[in-house]
Amino acid sequence: MDPLSITVSTVSLFKEVLLVSRFIYRKMESAKDAQSEKDDLCAQFELEVLFLQSLGHVFQGGITKNQAIDTRWMNFLHRTLERMNDACSAYRTLAAEKDADYQKYSPFLNSTEHNTKIDFDVDAPLSSKKRFSIGQLLGAGGKVKDDPKWDWKWAFIGKRKFESLIREFQRLNGRLKDILPLAIAHMSPSRPDEKSAARLGLKPHYHLRSLASQQPAGVGSFLLKDKMLEVDETGPSVVVGLLSRTKKKTAGLDAVLVEYKEYAPEQSSDRQLSLHKEGLAHLATLLKSAGECDLATLPFKGIMEQDRQHRHAFIFGFPKGTDDSVPPLSLNFMISEGKNEDRLDLDQRFAVAQRLAKSMGVLHADGWVHKSIRSESILFFRSRDGRSLLIHTPYVTNFEFSRPEGQYTGEQHFVEDEDWQRNLYRHPERQGMPTSSFRKEHDIYALGIILLEIGLWEEAASIYRHQREKAPNAQLRPTHLQNIFLKSAKSRLAHHMGTRYLEAVLACIDGEFDGAAAEADFPMIFYEKVTEKLERPFDS
Repeated sequence: MDPLSITVSTVSLFKEVLLVSRFIYRKMESAKDAQSEKDDLCAQFELEVLFLQSLGHVFQGGITKNQAIDTRWMNFLHRTLERMNDACSAYRTLAAEKDADYQKYSPFLNSTEHNTKIDFDVDAPLSSKKRFSIGQLLGAGGKVKDDPKWDWKWAFIGKRKFESLIREFQRLNGRLKDILPLAIAHMSPSRPDEKSAARLGLKPHYHLRSLASQQPAGVGSFLLKDKMLEVDETGPSVVVGLLSRTKKKTAGLDAVLVEYKEYAPEQSSDRQLSLHKEGLAHLATLLKSAGECDLATLPFKGIMEQDRQHRHAFIFGFPKGTDDSVPPLSLNFMISEGKNEDRLDLDQRFAVAQRLAKSMGVLHADGWVHKSIRSESILFFRSRDGRSLLIHTPYVTNFEFSRPEGQYTGEQHFVEDEDWQRNLYRHPERQGMPTSSFRKEHDIYALGIILLEIGLWEEAASIYRHQREKAPNAQLRPTHLQNIFLKSAKSRLAHHMGTRYLEAVLACIDGEFDGAAAEADFPMIFYEKVTEKLERPFDS
């Protein structure tokens, strides 16, 4: 379809879905039967309808200011809304009989409503004063009143049907929630109001994008000056410590996680130290706000200066609901040394892989880069009772001076780094002596290596060693590691994870995105070529 046609069709689908879903909610909410369990389901469905209402504020007249980009977003919306429309189709006939708004504004009933305008009030109250019987929603019309058979039908038919609808709306709205943060850089001037932005999960992203264009506050505003820190650096995954609430240990101790940002003694000139602290301030600014943006970051507490060791300690709290008496496990440790109970099953591998891709896509869309992501940077925590590892909520750590892309990164004078374990995750342009400033494509390359590790359940170092043994005399060039990982992916990954997962990994590693990350529609390209393909095949 041409851009105008896809826009008209998408807006028409949106109007249809919102009108029918509001009708369903009002009738379910006002029904007299099965009150307690129905109320719980209605509360769940209300959240999904409110999300759709807020979505209406975003794309009245188009998602973005660029028509070519807008078409890509509209195509995604169209596919998603088609599925939502199919999910509530069983209620459409009843809506046509009973609902005045549907009768007046439905594009399916009124050809004049096939346009790009939303003529009705998307924020109309959801509650209905009129009371109905569950039987009316199950096909009894208005003829049946308090008949026990409708309680039976609700329990075995209506409830199951409504629950299925809620699950589908939650799944599909979840997809929309995934892509909306990717679009805000190019959204139309009519930014949604505060309430809608909050419902859509966009408010913190607007804030993070604004931070990317601002000069950060001085590092002093993040320093923890009146604290004492005790650390245990022997843990398998991360440095764990105890942070006093005041200078006195007796005032109470909080379990914390510690990351060190070191600088060489020869970098202690005023100018170099100033640049180092500027980098610290950028990173601290990101970490302070990132927790609200679903970037899978830890709660950031502040920075402690450790001049003797020529480093700064970044202090993080344990996530809510986790056991702070045991250290978290890194993905690298789980793959290389973990116990059988720490192995991820197939569902969990897909879920973790997609979670990481979503976080990176949003980080980049908000204007930031990570610069040092690897499997050691991915942490998993135990539940508060210590019984289970919280697999579905991995946390990303070890951000390395994640200044907004395009700003000074302190690398005009590149520093050579031959750490071979870090080079496993580095783009060929960034191995050894870097030949290029850091770009989003370099983050994406590292993500591809992590996705390969998850898919094969083998650490990158092991993959490298096995391939190296087959050609011990091969010359080690920057592209050598890349070719090793590409070969392993092409020969083994599809068998473990399927072709779509393989395609996502290859897109990250083989340079498909090189030079493309600067394109305005890149966030959606990355979502389609990587994030979306990391779903289980039968869930897509």
